[in-house]
Amino acid sequence: MRRFVVRSVAALCGGLVTLVAFVVWAVGQAQYLEDYCFTRVTLPPGEYGIRGPYLEGFTIRCVFSEHPDAVVADPLPALWLVAAVGGTALALGLIWFTARQLERDDSRQAA
Repeated sequence: MRRFVVRSVAALCGGLVTLVAFVVWAVGQAQYLEDYCFTRVTLPPGEYGIRGPYLEGFTIRCVFSEHPDAVVADPLPALWLVAAVGGTALALGLIWFTARQLERDDSRQAA
């Protein structure tokens, strides 16, 4: 029964860590990209109709209504994704390791 409880708590913690990591990643991306086309791209004179930004791999595209699109090479959103995945994997590994240690301690105490 104790093994079931340990594994259930580990699964719940893993799900919570994954959910929190996704929310942090999504909010971070939204904050970074929110005014990207207004702050990081030089607007053509008289331009006011902007769509985007659109994330396309390592580039960000800003679409103007009457001028050519602006495409900016920016690796930061991809690096943010790598950091979020790495942090999640580290946290999940720590949860797994802790659960295994608790199960081993229980096995030793039972013997």
